[in-house]
Amino acid sequence: MGEEATDEIKILAKGPTMTAHKYSSFNINGFNFHTRSYDEGRVVQNSGVAVVAESTSFERGNNDNTIIGKKVYYGILKEILELNYHQKRNLVLFMCDWVDNRVQDKWVQTDQFGITSVNFKHLFNTGEKISDESFILASQALQVYYVPDQVGDSNWAAVV
Repeated sequence: MGEEATDEIKILAKGPTMTAHKYSSFNINGFNFHTRSYDEGRVVQNSGVAVVAESTSFERGNNDNTIIGKKVYYGILKEILELNYHQKRNLVLFMCDWVDNRVQDKWVQTDQFGITSVNFKHLFNTGEKISDESFILASQALQVYYVPDQVGDSNWAAVV
């Protein structure tokens, strides 16, 4: 017989209320995030987002080793939404444009000096398909900013 679900799981399972709050700025994890539209025309850029995702895979043969891999996703914050779960729990989501990093070293590259560059002309999980996932929990977000390439291809930017 299984365990009973926690109160938090029960609250989340009911789904959020039909209204959500939308913000252009949000403070979390010691960072002040802004949406891209809020950043436009400003000297400071706070719309750069990164998230580190962990995945687990299994290697057959060698005692069936478990391999934990990390992959960094780089994006620009488009929308900040706060969902309310019946006055008992709130969740803040960041909707982002994500640079396509599915093929190693194609649109996210790291040079010999350890500087990572991204190409925002090549996005994925844009929300155009039902299977796209353009949201992350705000609590997962790391803040970065992007410095445009002034010498080479203007579609590329260094991640700081």
